[in-house]
Amino acid sequence: MSDSHPIKAAGRTFRRSLNGSIRLTWASLDALVFSAVAAAALHMGLGVMVGAYRRSQIGGSYEEILNLTQTAVMVTGLLVVMSVNGAPRRWAVPVSVVFVGGLVSLMSMLAIRLVIRSYRLRRLNAADRIPAIIFGAGSGGRLLVHNLRHDAESPYQP
Repeated sequence: MSDSHPIKAAGRTFRRSLNGSIRLTWASLDALVFSAVAAAALHMGLGVMVGAYRRSQIGGSYEEILNLTQTAVMVTGLLVVMSVNGAPRRWAVPVSVVFVGGLVSLMSMLAIRLVIRSYRLRRLNAADRIPAIIFGAGSGGRLLVHNLRHDAESPYQP
């Protein structure tokens, strides 16, 4: 009896195609841990310098996303240089790992901010508020929507 489930068949084919070419050893795990710690330290340091962690930014604003992206690109670039030139062979990781890690870190930072912002907005939005539509008010309308959303005493829900 053969198992004809397509996902299992694809997994078997993938395992056969690797044929032992990917091995996770303690040395490669050491290199991954070192790279992760270096990336975290660089993100924190460059993020503070670029301004990605300022509280004065509006959550989800263009400036916040731009600062996070700049930080992720700079950290990825520095880790690529370290991986290609500067790191001893023991700590070296493939450049593809660095690029994928940079993309994953950026997406993770943006996703975490989205979840936190959604939670905060949902917590402020009580069910007994009166729905309101603000249309065509420009920057004054954006300010009004922001104030209505963040004012717990407001009877209106934009």
